[in-house]
Amino acid sequence: MRSPRHDRYGRGCGRWLAALLAAASLLIPPPLGAYHRHLSEEDVREAYLLGQRHDARRGEFFSGYEKAFATPQEMGEFISAVAVRTPYALAVFRSAAAHGHYTAQQAWQDYVADADRFEVIVWMDYSYGNKSGEKNEAPVTNESRRGFFMEVKQVRDGVERTLVPRESYSEYGNDIIDAYLPGYHLHAEYSLADIDSSVLKVEATIPSGKKVTVLFNLEKLR
Repeated sequence: MRSPRHDRYGRGCGRWLAALLAAASLLIPPPLGAYHRHLSEEDVREAYLLGQRHDARRGEFFSGYEKAFATPQEMGEFISAVAVRTPYALAVFRSAAAHGHYTAQQAWQDYVADADRFEVIVWMDYSYGNKSGEKNEAPVTNESRRGFFMEVKQVRDGVERTLVPRESYSEYGNDIIDAYLPGYHLHAEYSLADIDSSVLKVEATIPSGKKVTVLFNLEKLR
């Protein structure tokens, strides 16, 4: 038979251990959450309506997800823009880029079918500088461009790591809203589980060796 003194000791020891574990947990930094923000049907409807707009508000939204660069004075290839597309931004983009009759219900179905997507895009174009010569044929074409590549990085456990896309491809043509960017672009797709809600670094390098670095604070993006 257990004595009252033994029971009191056991309960006291348990409380002391629980308090010790609680205090220790405060010293351990919380894990960095993956950028997996599930969108509700109302979120997607809001994104759909924003994409259907044809005013400054839509452009202002995309400006937070895209960094455009001025055309340089010297001739040659240059990085013209870098963009990230979160699930919410993708919903806005699909709505804005849709042709014909596109509904909020279709926008929701498109999101549900591919909810685990995060994209990074880099555009390269050609500057004619101050030259006013013929510009009928753009030097940047849909042919493979050696020396044009990007690296996407985040800091994890104090170490900067390069993220590996689950899919990537390159294309010639426009893939941006409210801007005319006909140049060659690199497109990388990641799973949301691979992306943290922290600063994302995109490093883009062109064939000449010039590099552009762009930072996106994902914590502030929907």
